Amino acid sequence: MDDVSKLIEYAPIIIVLFMFFLQYKIFVTPANMTKEFMAFEGHLEEKFVQKEAYNVAITEIKIDIAEMKEKLDKIYEKLIQG
Repeated sequence: MDDVSKLIEYAPIIIVLFMFFLQYKIFVTPANMTKEFMAFEGHLEEKFVQKEAYNVAITEIKIDIAEMKEKLDKIYEKLIQG
């Protein structure tokens, strides 16, 4: 009997917490989680670049900078010689 009286005593609090969880979607179903994850992943793809693409771009930029440095060195040498 003591367990039932405790349950009756705490029932309003349990109901309020349960409704709070439902209202603010604290707990989600796997289907909702998948849907939210897909939306989040789409948002990430819009805002950020993948690491592989970033690494390729950085490598290309470094190559371009090295080529520009070589050309500037050649121009500098021609100016000094001429």
